[in-house]
Amino acid sequence: MTSSASADGRPVLWAVVTTSLVPWPEIAPRIHEHQRYQEELLANGQLIMSGPWTDQAGRPTGAGLAILRAATSQEAEAIASADPLVRAGLRTVAVNAWKINQLNPAIAAVT
Repeated sequence: MTSSASADGRPVLWAVVTTSLVPWPEIAPRIHEHQRYQEELLANGQLIMSGPWTDQAGRPTGAGLAILRAATSQEAEAIASADPLVRAGLRTVAVNAWKINQLNPAIAAVT
């Protein structure tokens, strides 16, 4: 799996911001479908990291962030849109190109 590169050669990953369309209690019973999909993406190298937004008490809000590796914006959109919670109409996604300017050497392998 390769990442995109910007015009100046810096790596580009894809930041996927998910937004809940329903309250967390409506998402919670189906979260295992989402987690299974995320595990598949991890296994094939497309998912770098992900996690939920939480409130101040640490409870999930139903929204979150995922960082993807994809060759094109179309590929990133397809990956994000295939999430079971998106397909079920429980979440929407916004896919943003994320050009890496600074990167801690300890995690440089993700690009």
